[in-house]
Amino acid sequence: MYYVYKTHFTRICSECDSDLLTAIVLFNPNRPNLIHRNVIKLEQNIYIYLLQRYLHYKYDTEYEAKCKCERLLDTLQDITILGDMQMKDTSQENADDFGPLSRENFLKI
Repeated sequence: MYYVYKTHFTRICSECDSDLLTAIVLFNPNRPNLIHRNVIKLEQNIYIYLLQRYLHYKYDTEYEAKCKCERLLDTLQDITILGDMQMKDTSQENADDFGPLSRENFLKI
């Protein structure tokens, strides 16, 4: 799954440092079995805000920074969908290759 995200970050977002994007992806309140979803969502919002500030600093106009941020966040949604699709396909073909923890966290089997 990491490889899928990393490949798409490199292709689509090559002009942007991926540290903040990685944090936004990792702090995903939609993951299964979370106890404190509201805290995870708050952390994700903090990293989104930091990304907005970084882009505002990097680009001359607020409009350009806002457009870049929206584009990056839309791309993250697309990457998440692609990653989920790949994980579903992989889990159906190679379910025995995953350990119990990976199956519980990602495959839901």
